[in-house]
Amino acid sequence: MPNVAGQTIRAGLMSGEVIAVDTVTSNSSTFTTTETTVQSVTASLIDTVVYDVYAYTHFNADAVVTEMTARLREDNSTGTELWNSYTGAINFLTTSALGNWFVLAGSYTASSTGSKTFVLTGLRTGGAGNCKLVAASNRPSKLLVVRR
Repeated sequence: MPNVAGQTIRAGLMSGEVIAVDTVTSNSSTFTTTETTVQSVTASLIDTVVYDVYAYTHFNADAVVTEMTARLREDNSTGTELWNSYTGAINFLTTSALGNWFVLAGSYTASSTGSKTFVLTGLRTGGAGNCKLVAASNRPSKLLVVRR
């Protein structure tokens, strides 16, 4: 529902409001063929309200022609998938390089009022390299929950 002039709005009830954010400023551990959680955020949700979950991040690998998939999931690395982003060969770069830019967006309708965790995962799907989320203070990885 859109907000209107003169309406009293309480925190957590405004359309477009960021409910929770997690910021990572260092590289994750490496991962290969086991889907691995590289970032998580927990938000206080309200029953029946729709929320959007966004990830803005970079991944890279230490070998050429390495392929990977990034996913947004509920709860943990085996939870319900909200979004799946497959990439072909990700950049073979040094540990300080950016790698490939990923933007993922998924939607979730709260089934109860309370805390809910969302995770960003990575999984190598081809090649032989070790993959990782890459971040630093001047290029953080962000995972956000926004009320629709």
